[in-house]
Amino acid sequence: PSRTTTRASSDRRKEARVCWLVGCGPSSLVCRSVGCGGEQDNKMSERTKVFVPDAEGVWLPGEMVEASGSKVTVDVRVASCDEDMSAATTERRTVELDAKAFKDASELPLQNEETDVGAEDMTGLDYLHEAGVLFNLRRRYFKKLPYTFCGNMVIAINPYEWLGHFYTDELREKYLLAQKDDLAPHVYAISSAAFRGVSKIDLNGKWVGVDQSILVSGESGAGKTESVK
Repeated sequence: PSRTTTRASSDRRKEARVCWLVGCGPSSLVCRSVGCGGEQDNKMSERTKVFVPDAEGVWLPGEMVEASGSKVTVDVRVASCDEDMSAATTERRTVELDAKAFKDASELPLQNEETDVGAEDMTGLDYLHEAGVLFNLRRRYFKKLPYTFCGNMVIAINPYEWLGHFYTDELREKYLLAQKDDLAPHVYAISSAAFRGVSKIDLNGKWVGVDQSILVSGESGAGKTESVK
């Protein structure tokens, strides 16, 4: 019975995620077809965990206290840019939502379930939106985990310090022999997959590899050069 309940809960979250991704409301055909309860979910209940826009922090996590039209009152967690959210303080704020971005409080992005080190692969997040992505990367940055998967991509956050234990010969060999999902996120997983793709040999000993390309992109100072090294 417990496994059945857990599976049903997981299915419910996936259905709600589909509803959020397609942007449907209570009268949407998609919403009705997946049975995610859009009409009920459209009304934000008290203590619903959401993200609210912030001029300095971009998005802040908080719990809904009250909502009236474009105004929402939220207990937000606030930390300075150089502090982990574990050091955050809670303060109550009333926020005026931008009418161009939000019709009402029901359109605020929902929080994902929190874990100590965040999600290693963000395709597994229940709510994959800008706020959820940034919050997850922030959590991993402060845990000194610079790499995060997003499907077949790896996102590298410049830690602004040398983390030598990530770049040993032993670790490089592990990634050479392992499949992408067998080890923690790392830029080595990408180069390893490319190497296997170009050097693949079939059971008859015939080379069947194909040319590979790796795209490295990012802003100035993001760590592109170091990633390529």
